[in-house]
Amino acid sequence: MNVINILLNIILVCIFGQLATISHEFGHAIPALVFTKDTVKITLGDNTTKTKEINFSKLCIQIGRFQPFLGFVDSNRSKLTKWQRIFTSAGGPIISLVIGVSLIFISGIINYNLLKKLISFSAYYHILQFICTALPIIYPKWWLGYGGYPSDGYNIMSNIKGI
Repeated sequence: MNVINILLNIILVCIFGQLATISHEFGHAIPALVFTKDTVKITLGDNTTKTKEINFSKLCIQIGRFQPFLGFVDSNRSKLTKWQRIFTSAGGPIISLVIGVSLIFISGIINYNLLKKLISFSAYYHILQFICTALPIIYPKWWLGYGGYPSDGYNIMSNIKGI
């Protein structure tokens, strides 16, 4: 029974991690689509191997090898103003925070225990994602595909300082 619980928890973490990553990346992509006429690409998972692409007008979604916690948005940031770059960088963490807080409130009105636990878990995962991306840091080398890259918070601070 314990092995089944462990496997179910791993599956749930992967599902909620993927959904949180998708919503976070859309938080970056939507402002980029609004601010530029160029194509904006969302990459989900590891794109070092064969990928599948889905195109919607100016939005390209590239799906690589399954890594539920890995995602990037690529847009032509050189055509954006300083404040547009800040807003685009902040879009992902803002979406993560808004979804996390919303799910906390939703879980408070749910009476069904299992659903309440699932919604609460998703809420706290989104809040954790907000914290990890909003902190102005360069991710350590061991950080799941993000090692050596700046966080969204770091990008925001760099744009504010004009670096």
